[in-house]
Amino acid sequence: MASPGPKLDESAPAAAPSAKPRTLAFWLPAAYVTALIVFEAWNMIPGLSRAWFFLSDEYVIVAEVIRFLHLDFHQHFFDMPGTPLIFLSALLWGLVYACGFLLHLIPHGAGLEAFTFAHLQLLFEMIRSITLVCALASIALVFVVASKLTNRAGAAVAALLVMMSPTYAAYTSFIRVESMAMCLILCSILALLRAVQAPKSASSRPEIRWLLVSGVLAGLAAACRFHSVTASLPVLLLLLIFRVRPAPRYPRTIVVAWNLALVFALVADWAFVVGARTGYLQRSPFGRGLIAGWPLAFQTLGPLAVAAGVVLLCACGLRLLSRTRPALRRLTQPGMLVLLGGSVIGCLAGVPTLLWQYRYYLASITMYTTTYYDRDRVGWPLLKNVAWVVNYYLHLIAPSPVTLALLGLGAVLIAARRDRLGLPVLAAGILFFVSKPFTLFAAVHHFLLWLPFYGIIAGYPVALAYDALRRRPHRATAANVALIAVLILLCSIMVPGPRSARRTTAAAELRMHNIALATNWLHSSTPSNASVAVAYFAFNPDIFYFVTRSMQVPEPASVFDGRQYIVWWGGRSELQGRKGYALATPLDFPATNHPGDRLSPYRDSRFRRLETFGTRPNQVDVFAFDLTAPRAGG
Repeated sequence: MASPGPKLDESAPAAAPSAKPRTLAFWLPAAYVTALIVFEAWNMIPGLSRAWFFLSDEYVIVAEVIRFLHLDFHQHFFDMPGTPLIFLSALLWGLVYACGFLLHLIPHGAGLEAFTFAHLQLLFEMIRSITLVCALASIALVFVVASKLTNRAGAAVAALLVMMSPTYAAYTSFIRVESMAMCLILCSILALLRAVQAPKSASSRPEIRWLLVSGVLAGLAAACRFHSVTASLPVLLLLLIFRVRPAPRYPRTIVVAWNLALVFALVADWAFVVGARTGYLQRSPFGRGLIAGWPLAFQTLGPLAVAAGVVLLCACGLRLLSRTRPALRRLTQPGMLVLLGGSVIGCLAGVPTLLWQYRYYLASITMYTTTYYDRDRVGWPLLKNVAWVVNYYLHLIAPSPVTLALLGLGAVLIAARRDRLGLPVLAAGILFFVSKPFTLFAAVHHFLLWLPFYGIIAGYPVALAYDALRRRPHRATAANVALIAVLILLCSIMVPGPRSARRTTAAAELRMHNIALATNWLHSSTPSNASVAVAYFAFNPDIFYFVTRSMQVPEPASVFDGRQYIVWWGGRSELQGRKGYALATPLDFPATNHPGDRLSPYRDSRFRRLETFGTRPNQVDVFAFDLTAPRAGG
């Protein structure tokens, strides 16, 4: 039988009823979590006011917010998709405009469009604030979830690791959806724990209600970041399977519906497998449309469909045997229908635009399944790819040797003790490494939605040690002192992510200042009909306007200056046959990286430097170029 895991309140020595211990037991953890939140907020708030054109990742979200402000819900950007953040931002900005109008702070006749483009800095700061508020809330939520799965000692370590993560801090210093999705996943786990740990009752209504809430929250997280389902659903389903209290008797309608759903899934799955194997699906209108929208559909779904069909067949067969029937009932309990149904409801409620803008969603999938691969690793053997991916992400998850040791020890202890509450978290953490193809381009932010799970695993050894020490008579004070020493040690050896993010923000602002100067020079010193190529690290306000126009977002006529802007990713073909001006930085063209189609303005004689603003590493240069004629000798 699996262990339920260490629990502070269960393992602590019994004490006489007293208001003081209960008060300290609440206020000390609250003060600790507050200190973590204050430390992060103090270092992250300066990033809110950085130049609004700081990063292209923000452009697409803000462009969709502006679209929604016009009550145009034809969303184009589905890479995240971030629709809940877009809806919330549009609602809040609409309230800002309405309050300004009612308080006569906005001139009479100033429309919403003109007001928005005149206050882009404020709009960007507001949406960045939502990201930061969610990041701060996630620290408290990690502590609460971890305290329920282990104890407050483990929760203190988990919250600290999440707050100190350099990657998480870096990706909450600008507009992103990970922190909002993380909050929703953690709230979903809390709702599910409320469902399965509630006192035994003859009625199943409380459990059904909380399971539905849990599923809806997980669905909303998926609406923020689609791949969050691979982080949320495994841990939710496993917590449901490993529950200690038996499930109550569900209404017959739910039981029948769940059984029918399993049968339908089995039939549909094998129909897909047979249709794909015989070629019928590929020749059908549905199959042709799927292939056109998602070229790798059958290559990706085929093996998964076969595996799912085998699992479903085995489950149906084992349910017929009396010895395996109880275990199969636990693995296929009706509560899963409520949880999964709630997830579908939450996802559709969070991203309803998917229903009428699915072509843009398919286009996003096509991009990721055809071009988002690491070409250097495509030809590697499987084991070499697995080792590379695990090594790459482990150093991001646990940047210091001590945290890496805690993570490994926690995983071993959870597995050895067969902890009912720890095993779902451990399984979810392991599943991250197989949640996407191994040859997919590895980005530093991919693991962020799993970060709370790794924090809980790393805090598990501390939770066990704290629990064991408190079991001894008169050792409660010693346990608390030891916990404080461990936290101080971790703080001293870990890289403080929020402080690193603050330094990075200050350095980036120097580059933003130089970009603004270079942009003003271009506007005043170049013809109004010139072509201007702008490299990635030199993106300026004009590129934001270019992106919004390309996404068919309404813009006031005042943002048009007649110049033709080119988003330049450093390729030769992007500028071939053109002449004009270029805005670039040395960051865009490192000295050792110019393979293939790369074209460096710092080394090509057809580029002539006109002006330089600032010094390295935040230097911004303006070039004149002419690629209308073949290169001499080339």
